[in-house]
Amino acid sequence: MNFPDVLRMLRRQFVLIIAATLIGLSAGAITAMLTPARYQASTDVFLSVEVSPDATPGERLAAAGYITQVIDSYRAVINTSLVLQPVVDALGLEVSAQQLSGSVQTTATLRSAVITITASSPNAGQAARIANAVADSFADAVPNTLEKRGENAPYGVRVVQVQSAQVPTAPVAPNLRLSLVLGGLAGLAVGIGVALLRATLDTRIRTAEELEHAVDKPVLGRFALSSDAAGQAADRRHEPRGSARRVVPHPAHQHAVPAPRRHDRRLRRHQCRAR
Repeated sequence: MNFPDVLRMLRRQFVLIIAATLIGLSAGAITAMLTPARYQASTDVFLSVEVSPDATPGERLAAAGYITQVIDSYRAVINTSLVLQPVVDALGLEVSAQQLSGSVQTTATLRSAVITITASSPNAGQAARIANAVADSFADAVPNTLEKRGENAPYGVRVVQVQSAQVPTAPVAPNLRLSLVLGGLAGLAVGIGVALLRATLDTRIRTAEELEHAVDKPVLGRFALSSDAAGQAADRRHEPRGSARRVVPHPAHQHAVPAPRRHDRRLRRHQCRAR
């Protein structure tokens, strides 16, 4: 099947493809209407290293690259109960620390000491409060638990909240436009797939090219079917078998038979007498 055949098939199944696309758009719209609203709030925390004045040059060099080495580990710690359980207790949330971890995401760019904490909630104000509480709990857990060092340590780690979370004004979900686009594309793909399947399973021959491909023989001629002939063929299909049918020629095909001339009548009369 070449490209023109595919276009011909798609044009033949145009109604089916449009119907599937409309169904996909409707499904996307219904999904967007039934999806509950969800808000997100984000805050940024900065990890810095405090070097002791008595640190040696080697210790200062090690402190400079320490944050980039452990920042991925710190991101994983934020979603643990060490950080989230104080948040649950402080805000009085009716969820466990493990359940809250599904609503908290962290991101960090490459070679950066900034971690972005994002909290999701059906309530806009609650999302901002959760994000800020997670940042405060993380800032307390790092120096007091994770990086607890003695007074004579050459360096220490400190967490600073550089930007607090603000109450979002618009939900991030549902996204009606995205739902319509995804639903329309899914319906279009399903419609084209069903159309291709129907074309593959359809064994009827409609064009001379399909006939040549089926019998591997050249087409010697073509007959145009007029609208009158097509209507007569449709009427014959509804007639019972064996029924008599009187064919009346078309008026354009009827030829008037001329009356016999008088001379011809006399000639025939003489022939009869001679017999």
